[in-house]
Amino acid sequence: MGLTIRLATDSDRDAVRTLCELLDPRDYLPGAWDAWLSGPANQMLVAHSGKTLAGCVFAARVAPGQVFSQGLRVHPDYRRLGVGTLLMKEQGGLLRERNVHVARGVTGRENRRARAFFQSVGWKEIATVSRRRMPQWKPSGRQAALQVPDLNGLLVSREGVAHFRRIFFVADRTWLDEKARQGRLLARDGAHALLDPYSSEFGTWVVALGGPPAALGALLRDLSPPWSERGGLTVEASDHFELQSALDDLGLQPPEASEAYVVVESRV
Repeated sequence: MGLTIRLATDSDRDAVRTLCELLDPRDYLPGAWDAWLSGPANQMLVAHSGKTLAGCVFAARVAPGQVFSQGLRVHPDYRRLGVGTLLMKEQGGLLRERNVHVARGVTGRENRRARAFFQSVGWKEIATVSRRRMPQWKPSGRQAALQVPDLNGLLVSREGVAHFRRIFFVADRTWLDEKARQGRLLARDGAHALLDPYSSEFGTWVVALGGPPAALGALLRDLSPPWSERGGLTVEASDHFELQSALDDLGLQPPEASEAYVVVESRV
């Protein structure tokens, strides 16, 4: 096959766009290209077979020693020839050279083909997550208790250029302490909720949630301004039955099929 894998350059833009349009005219990757390529800590790889772009994959640094991997694309003529596997292997090798120890990604919960591929290259599924919304949210407005729980190693998400709009990483104690000082990490009776800044599209956004279901419900109901000033409530939460039942009781809408997904991880 004569495959060559190298770091992408600005000159690869048109070939990547052509490949993405061939696979899916609505692909978000061409729109993300400039932001991805301009990040000095990011890594975009391309695979060429002669003059043909056979595939590409991207990794963004999201925390010390951690990257978020996405944008794996393989030309239809080169599928089932190991291109995707070689790209992921090369990505892992280059990340190790940069002292990155873990890569994570996200795929749709119903995307069986992608989940099987991740398994075949040694990635593990570490969480199943659903995104649920309450467009008209009216909390009680009582003051939610603020604590600084021992949550070192909490899997959280933040805004990012990604298909699912969120990039996952594991937060360390320093990062969590900072969010607590900002009033974004709330906890009570063993329950915790991590809040993103207000979003004009989705209102209050809970990006990590856990603990006893009854305490979780009380914590969300009692959120006070500025988190509850306007807009709805969007919650990203594990698919754990009791947690999802607590969200049912609060009146959140069931997740759409496109907003139920799996977080995968590789120790590189």
